[in-house]
Amino acid sequence: MGWATHGLGDLHSARDFYHRALEAATEIGLVECQLWALFGLAAVEAETGEARTGARLFGHTTELASRLGAAHAAGDDVVERQTFARLEAALGPELLASELAAGAALSLEDAIDLALGRSDPSTPG
Repeated sequence: MGWATHGLGDLHSARDFYHRALEAATEIGLVECQLWALFGLAAVEAETGEARTGARLFGHTTELASRLGAAHAAGDDVVERQTFARLEAALGPELLASELAAGAALSLEDAIDLALGRSDPSTPG
């Protein structure tokens, strides 16, 4: 539902659905589902101007997808490129690189806390 509402441009509902999916996936331990909910949230955060949070989540999902060997679904590459472009425009290349690295270094639990608003993205990674 997050992906569908996001595609329709309803970012508020998309964020809510992604949060709910992330919480459910965390409760039952579905790491790949956590990954895609975090990816969706990174894209929403980039679109809504929360660039630091978006960049850290994006950095984490890139690292996690690599570790899991997760395959992209149809359309993910486009969203990935759009998200990266939004983040780069908002933060600039140097700060973006720093935030991506901070996100990649987060534990899954810390990334989830950040995504759910339980931690502050302005704190060092």
